[in-house]
Amino acid sequence: MKKIITAAAFIVAAVIGAVIWAGVASNNHQQAQQRATQTAQQQQVDAWYAAQRQQQAAAQAAQQQQALGAQVQSSLQNQLDTAAFFRQLHLKVTDVSLVRADPSRYDGIATVCGPSGAAHKVLVHVTVDATGAMMWHTDQGAFLWAVDE
Repeated sequence: MKKIITAAAFIVAAVIGAVIWAGVASNNHQQAQQRATQTAQQQQVDAWYAAQRQQQAAAQAAQQQQALGAQVQSSLQNQLDTAAFFRQLHLKVTDVSLVRADPSRYDGIATVCGPSGAAHKVLVHVTVDATGAMMWHTDQGAFLWAVDE
């Protein structure tokens, strides 16, 4: 009888141990799933923030590019209004659109109207230094069309 009680106690102890082990294993599995879910959620949040930063950077670059285009337009118009040869032609710069060629250089098109009112496209090249100072130039002969108007 003592052997039966000892065997029964052993079986009960084994069952209790198995139940505890199963509970620990289940708990570890649940914790691993929670960590995986949290990691996936954090990656989604990180990706969203990265996309937001990229959109903001693109918007800021576009604004800077437009501001630079306006600055070039003003400077070009000033040159056409003050240079002796161009002043007599009464040219009007209506738009400057720029595209970034590299970090410090832009290429673009200036829309310039002649005395007849016809719009002409003039290539313009812009260089910007680290301080934001810029200089621009057009190709040689870019305004030859204005002489014929």
